[in-house]
Amino acid sequence: MKKNLFNNLLIGLSIVLLLLALHFSLTRKDRDEVFIFGYKPFIITTGSMAPDYPINTLVIIKKTDASSLNVGDPIAFHSNVVNATVFHRVVDITEEGFITKGDNNNDIDPEIIASHDVLGRAVFHTTLAVFLIEIVKTPVNFVLFGLLPIASIMLGLYLFKQYRKHNKEKVS
Repeated sequence: MKKNLFNNLLIGLSIVLLLLALHFSLTRKDRDEVFIFGYKPFIITTGSMAPDYPINTLVIIKKTDASSLNVGDPIAFHSNVVNATVFHRVVDITEEGFITKGDNNNDIDPEIIASHDVLGRAVFHTTLAVFLIEIVKTPVNFVLFGLLPIASIMLGLYLFKQYRKHNKEKVS
């Protein structure tokens, strides 16, 4: 029983730590630097990449060496023009860097993206998870809708196991 309890606590702690890492990667002001095992969640906030990446699409960025990028790759990068993270597609590669453009934009971006400004390449995207992520962005909601349900489920499973064990002992 002690081994089961230890395993359950270890799994629960792992889930809580993963949720905390996800929460802080989405809410920190300097989010560009936060990667979880080489991956970073990113939420599209403009329509510049529609229709493939509409507003509120959750994109998972994989930290990528800029030398491995190709024309056509959707990338996240730090833009010095808007001083923010931008998600656009590589349309050309020059000696100076990468020329990018939003799929829904008529013109290319006004700056050439240097290799050190590239955060990574998109490896996955979905619009299904954005609602849940938006809910848990604030610390209060994170506790209410993230940690408390997980803790309640773990406590319920533990109590159920104890109840079954207690009833087995009574029958024997």
